[in-house]
Amino acid sequence: MGQQWVTGSLGGVMANPKLSKEVRIAAQAANKFRQFATVKEAFGKGASDSVNFEKITNLTTSGGTLTETATMPGSYFTIVKDTLTVNEYGISVPYTGKLEALSESGIKNLTVKALKNDQVKVLDAAVEKQMDACSYRYVSSTASTANWTSNGTATLTASKNLNAWHAKEIVDKLLELNAPPVDGENYMCIATIRAARGLYDDLQDVWKYTKYPVNGEIGSYYRCRYVRDTYAMDNTIGVSDVAGEAYFFGDDAVMEAIATPEEIRYEESDFGRSKRLAWYAILGFQIIWVGDPDYRIIKFDSA
Repeated sequence: MGQQWVTGSLGGVMANPKLSKEVRIAAQAANKFRQFATVKEAFGKGASDSVNFEKITNLTTSGGTLTETATMPGSYFTIVKDTLTVNEYGISVPYTGKLEALSESGIKNLTVKALKNDQVKVLDAAVEKQMDACSYRYVSSTASTANWTSNGTATLTASKNLNAWHAKEIVDKLLELNAPPVDGENYMCIATIRAARGLYDDLQDVWKYTKYPVNGEIGSYYRCRYVRDTYAMDNTIGVSDVAGEAYFFGDDAVMEAIATPEEIRYEESDFGRSKRLAWYAILGFQIIWVGDPDYRIIKFDSA
């Protein structure tokens, strides 16, 4: 189908002289998840479709005090191998040469904006899918009680929204797991609208700082910075108007490998009468630590 002049809703209406020159583009979710993916590899053509990477565990025996005349004890670590596979991503929007010639609003620019919005949502959802493979699940049952599972599945339905108490419990667990902070000091949380609302209601008098270094950041509390997401997660799970979802995580949570960075591509045929714009990329994402001693992600979840 695509954009065409003959159908008003698909483009012809753009010639209406009464149409405002400022075409309003639907609000789109900004990149929330992908900004935290760690780019480990960037490889070009002829480099296969997968990246092998290695993870090093902690020493099996820790160091300690030594006796002067005793031989230095030894220890060892194990190497865990994993693989990230890259895939093609993209979508195109066809339009006619006639539409481009007669449109007052510039169909090419509008198409590029729509493609960029779609690219952000698709790739953000791909990162979220990898985070959802984490083992630890936290379900709130009251304002100060919760259920933990470590098999990747929430077994209860959340009946209380995310609040300061639950946030501290999850951050404490990340500290116990020795998960490295994202910025050297703080962990990160990406929360749905409902989950973020629960935190905001509890912490609105605390969130006073004004600098927001990352997309969607709304506040900081108890060694964790919070980002609101409006697209990639399920905002409806839980009971009644609670609780949505949230991910709490440390550094090196998800790896990104890039063969071809996302780009806008153009093609035309039939002597320029048929045209297409597309966004395209070859890349992939992979959760780094799961099923290992070094967990980096905890999901605030619900059955």
